[in-house]
Amino acid sequence: MRLYQKLLAVCAVVAPMVSAFEVKTRLWSESEDLAKAFVAEMTLDEKINMVTGSGNSFGPCIGYVPPIERLGFKGLCLQDGPAGVRAAKHATTFPSGLNIASTFDQDIMKNIGVAIGEECRAKGVNVILGPAMNMYRSPAAGRNWEGYGEDTYLATVCAKNVVAGIQSQGVFATAKHFVGNEQEYKRDSSNSIIDERVLQEVYFPPFKAAVVSGAGAFMSGYNDLNGIPNANNTYLLKQVLKKQFKFHGFVMSDWWGTKDKYEITNGLDLNMPGGKQWGPTVTESVWGEELKAAVEDGEIDVSYLDEACERVMTMMYKYRQFDDFPELNLDADGTKGHTELVRKAAAASVVLLKNDEDILPLSGNKYKKIAIIGDGALPTKLCTDNGCTEGKMSGVVALGWGSGTTNMEDISDPLSALTERAEKDGITITSFTEDDSNTEKAAEVAADADLAIVVVTASSGEGYMNVEGNNGDRKDLDLWHNGNDLVAAVAAANKNTVVVIYSPGVVNLPFLDDIKGLVYAGMPGKEAGHGLADVLFNDVAPSGKLPFTWGKKREDYCCDVVYGNDKIIDVPYSEGFFLGYKWFDKEKIQPHFSFGHGLTYAKFKIHDDGQSYWNVQTQRLINLINGISTTFTIENTSDFGGYITPEVYLTMPTAEADPRIGVYPELNFKNFTKIYLEGGEKKKINLLVAYADTQYFNTTKNEWQETIDGTYKVHVGFSHDDI
Repeated sequence: MRLYQKLLAVCAVVAPMVSAFEVKTRLWSESEDLAKAFVAEMTLDEKINMVTGSGNSFGPCIGYVPPIERLGFKGLCLQDGPAGVRAAKHATTFPSGLNIASTFDQDIMKNIGVAIGEECRAKGVNVILGPAMNMYRSPAAGRNWEGYGEDTYLATVCAKNVVAGIQSQGVFATAKHFVGNEQEYKRDSSNSIIDERVLQEVYFPPFKAAVVSGAGAFMSGYNDLNGIPNANNTYLLKQVLKKQFKFHGFVMSDWWGTKDKYEITNGLDLNMPGGKQWGPTVTESVWGEELKAAVEDGEIDVSYLDEACERVMTMMYKYRQFDDFPELNLDADGTKGHTELVRKAAAASVVLLKNDEDILPLSGNKYKKIAIIGDGALPTKLCTDNGCTEGKMSGVVALGWGSGTTNMEDISDPLSALTERAEKDGITITSFTEDDSNTEKAAEVAADADLAIVVVTASSGEGYMNVEGNNGDRKDLDLWHNGNDLVAAVAAANKNTVVVIYSPGVVNLPFLDDIKGLVYAGMPGKEAGHGLADVLFNDVAPSGKLPFTWGKKREDYCCDVVYGNDKIIDVPYSEGFFLGYKWFDKEKIQPHFSFGHGLTYAKFKIHDDGQSYWNVQTQRLINLINGISTTFTIENTSDFGGYITPEVYLTMPTAEADPRIGVYPELNFKNFTKIYLEGGEKKKINLLVAYADTQYFNTTKNEWQETIDGTYKVHVGFSHDDI
């Protein structure tokens, strides 16, 4: 096999581990033996109670399995995530999944997971219902912000690290929503039609990475997959998850997503939260007494029930929750050190999209008076389950809405954070945040300053709530609250205008050519204001990168939310492999900003010394192929330090060279690293495309295979559009 390389560009951050504690796990064999012995002592009623949720989400936790006192089992508390412990005091609001991905920093990813695990453990929460690892397929999809973006490799790296961090604290991470749950509209009555090979190569890898990192639990999606409900899908839960992935843990339904008692025979282990439907007085269950009667009558073999209980107990023993785990107390405080971590992550996730004439960073030498414009610069107005429809949302958007949020305590806002930091440089801050529809007043305030910062927002969330006319999925990609007109008015009044966007991803940018600076802050959690200020003043060098492609209009994307009035709507994933930047490449569509885009204040270059080669090790006379290594030198050509992140892309052999693999996307993201270089510093970099990432999934043989022959092309750049 021959190699080709094209080198264009490169960056790293190191974050200390949050906790010195790490659970000492048992061997799988010992854990399974202990679990079987425990289940052998259980009565039929106790087994039924273990697999059927108690309290119907109105008990002590969002999901709850009651104790078995005579056997020393203290019960299971399952609490919403993935951005922190929901419905609890003293719960840090962590960055959204999309922001975690934007850091392109594996240390931060892992440490966020550790911190989430710490807070869960302190509160006695056994299972955190996250992370979410569905793909950024349609830019309007409501829960995009919970996941890790449009690229399979990046999402896989995020899932691997966050899950490993959570599990290190002896808390069970829940990989969700398995699988094909990429929109909110009719999520519980839609059928995702996805080709087997596309499932294996695009949608399964993040979930498989979660298994490798020790995820204790999986949550099935509400949707059907190729005509079969996920929660009742033998292929998905048994063949793929439990056999192919070798998953040892347990699978739960999404809330009220269980349809019948036979699902336990097809791979579902827990019915959550227990009742047939939402409601504090609902006690009937499609499992519970119905499942018990079916077992007693011989309609369902007890072995299915035993296996489900054994899977729960295997994880309890493996991660020593049965040995030593704190008592349940959702008000316990385990947040020490987490604000600092979230601030670091928030800053690392800020993406500098445009910086004409080096309008940023801010300093007292450049600007004496700065105007901050927009309601988005204010403190967050909490959007709770019962309050989102009462008036409009207001303030900085730290997270979206729904089950993935926290109580959002003590969110730092841009106006306060920027004002505090500006004082250190002797900069005067003026502001207008009272009414975004009053563009005349906003322009007046902006015109009287050396520079204007406009903070604008959009949001999205879970489909069970309608917020400002958005049913989870966004009805359009425009900024909320008159944002486009507000920016246009300010930019017309002040030639030095910087726009900061807090949103769940792409928004329309009709004003792009009229502003000098554009910053994407995403949904960064608790330190929304401080993280932004750190980057704008260059107290932290910008290093965030887009985990999605920023198209010019909604119609540019491969896919959109599918609407319809049928009882079950089909959602065809007809784009196949061509998701995100791969679609834009295929259709030759020019976006505003490509996947991986993110500017820096410092300037970098890659030297013309790059080499690519097969990395082979010989052990006991056997050649082991590690993959394709590419080496090159990065230089910071500025006189001050900064972060830079090289991205590696792989072009597979052509279909002519190996007809079995078919037509692949031209560029496939396969690795990255983040480094810090002082001004003038050079560093030799070696990035590996793992051997597994050079393979394809053969659906005929149902296995991953290497190609027969052909040329692999390795590309390195600052972003996808640098290649």
